[in-house]
Amino acid sequence: RNGTLPAPHLFFESLNYMKNNGPVQFTITKSFIDLDVIIEDLSIQEDGGDVGTLKFNISMKQYLNPLVLREKNEVLEPIRIVEEPPEEPVQKVYTVIKGDSLWKIAKKELGDGARYKEIADLNGIKPDYVIYPAQKLVMPK
Repeated sequence: RNGTLPAPHLFFESLNYMKNNGPVQFTITKSFIDLDVIIEDLSIQEDGGDVGTLKFNISMKQYLNPLVLREKNEVLEPIRIVEEPPEEPVQKVYTVIKGDSLWKIAKKELGDGARYKEIADLNGIKPDYVIYPAQKLVMPK
């Protein structure tokens, strides 16, 4: 600012600190360049043809903060992935018709008449296993 620059080794130490603690803001005044960057590589060497002149080689990569939308200047919430439990299949309901028995219903709906007790237990039907036309029965899976 006042025409004096820091000693080259101090300048290099500052850059090295930024490399190890980035990201840093990289701005070129009087331009549109104003980015967050990570310094990937940094080296210094003396220019062979000009004693006392040092060359700094800096490789940078733009840092894109995943939580900030730069255009809208909005902060995003971290993404949370929530696994939904698989949907339970809807249980089938059977409507009793005249002449039905639990055995017939089990044979017809479940493929095995011997499963009539599963239907009875699921629907709270006690021995004698009496059912009525238009009665709704939940079928086992």
